[in-house]
Amino acid sequence: MVLPARKLSDLRKRLGRFLTEKACGRDEVHRFLALLEPVGEVAILGGMIRDVALAGIEGFNSDIDLVIEMVEPLAENDQFETVLGEYGLTHKAEKNKFGGYRICLDKWKLDIWRAQDTWAIKQGLVQYNGLESLCRTTFFNWDAVLFSLGNGKLYMPEDYMQTINARFLDFNLLKCPNVISNIIKSLRYREKYDANFSPRLAKYVSDVVQHHSEADIYQRDLESHDHRVITLEDISKIYHSLEKHSKTNSLFTMASEEVQPRLWSDGEHSRLS
Repeated sequence: MVLPARKLSDLRKRLGRFLTEKACGRDEVHRFLALLEPVGEVAILGGMIRDVALAGIEGFNSDIDLVIEMVEPLAENDQFETVLGEYGLTHKAEKNKFGGYRICLDKWKLDIWRAQDTWAIKQGLVQYNGLESLCRTTFFNWDAVLFSLGNGKLYMPEDYMQTINARFLDFNLLKCPNVISNIIKSLRYREKYDANFSPRLAKYVSDVVQHHSEADIYQRDLESHDHRVITLEDISKIYHSLEKHSKTNSLFTMASEEVQPRLWSDGEHSRLS
């Protein structure tokens, strides 16, 4: 089993391997990213970096989220479409909900959108001051990480590697466009990565799932994800753990049974390195 990256340098090496090795069709991702270099500064956000940090490059098999800060600020989404069209990419692309595209390569799917079109920024919840601002827009602290392909810099909360190694899952920005989707993600992280829920995340998840049956959550997960991570039995077990935790240990981290419990402060994770 691959352990979480211990240091920032370890994470950089893993990302470098993913972006340069040809195995598993990763070279096609590299070629696509090279096409975008003249368009603007491109960065990988969230999920891919999270999974690579937690489980290595072999542990990542999902979509890659990309954001782009245009060389010339573009006000209209149709101009963004024109830019992609000039590179002959629109025949492979489908419009996504962020005003960007889902690009289907042979082995990988990439979602790419303009940085300023990120939901939390458009809603006025986070002020945009460059790509690093996007670290404040994610629901989970594990997703609050960004890798700029232009300068090779990682942006993240200063305690990011510490929380990854402790498998300490917290929320970063509570407001989000799809609450149930993030609740399901938290359950998947619990099963896949033995996530330890912060006290406030455990309470939040517990409050939400009270209004949804186990079968409903299971069905929504089936509809949303291609890769099965949680079974109905798993969901039932987590429901039971949430109920027990809320009654007996609500002020403490909801530790996974397979990870040594740790007590963490419930502070904000907002400062970027």
